[in-house]
Amino acid sequence: MILVWTWSPSTTPLSFEWSRGRKANASLVILVHSAPSNAERRRVIRATWLSALPPDTLALFVMGTGGLSNVAAWNLQQEQRNHSDLLLFDGMTEDYFALTTKVRRAFVWLHHNVDFKFVLKADDDTFVRVDRLMQESQKLKFFERIYWGYFSGNTRPVEPSATDVKLCDLHIPYAKGGGYILSADLVSFIAKNQERLLLHESEDVAVGLWLGPLELNRLHDRRFDTEYVSRGCTEEYIVTHKQDVYMMQEKHKSLKMKHILCSHPAQFHFSYDYKWNKLPSQCCHRCKTDFYVVNEWA
Repeated sequence: MILVWTWSPSTTPLSFEWSRGRKANASLVILVHSAPSNAERRRVIRATWLSALPPDTLALFVMGTGGLSNVAAWNLQQEQRNHSDLLLFDGMTEDYFALTTKVRRAFVWLHHNVDFKFVLKADDDTFVRVDRLMQESQKLKFFERIYWGYFSGNTRPVEPSATDVKLCDLHIPYAKGGGYILSADLVSFIAKNQERLLLHESEDVAVGLWLGPLELNRLHDRRFDTEYVSRGCTEEYIVTHKQDVYMMQEKHKSLKMKHILCSHPAQFHFSYDYKWNKLPSQCCHRCKTDFYVVNEWA
């Protein structure tokens, strides 16, 4: 289905509505969290890893538009007219403490507007091999209660606050926010319970918290390089975080010209297999050798 955004009369110049109120269909939805000022990142992402999407894939850049100047608002309007791939939330400003609200609102919007199997939440400094991701998703045993990414279970709050659950001094296991995947039923759970969910200041921690009590299929995958600092580059990576526009262009060119991801393979530090049969404090000891296998379901 071709996705069309239509201009809607509104008190704000940045209000768009889904065409005719019909739901779109997609096997995979990619929500790239961005900011109005990051137009160059969006341009490069469109020209690289979003340049050849499978027909059953939908990609949108998610942004808040609160507090924009007239010039910034006009620039977004022009970008939307040219690309029709912006998911804009009026009244929401772009800052770190709004990220959890942003991911929750994006999931609520997705639940009401798209019929899909999976959603990939990524940042605009993330590089994704969408073709490989689609191939791997087809290998899953089933498509329900999937929470897929690179998990951490032994992370302590930097500064415990009123938004932290007073049950433990560690965060509930969560997939790192540079890129993780949820199945549609988990997005629906979040959307239907949005008003009851704690808004932790870190969006990836919040998602792990929201889904913590559920019976899930948590899939820890070392091919997701989604920590705060990239682990480098290997050919097995599917999702790679902390990439600037030049790194994205280099990876895209290398894949196109040489069919390899890494022009200069490098491993800065080791990954780990998540030990689901251990307590969270013992889950995540880094490996001394790197090989890429997908853990068993948790």
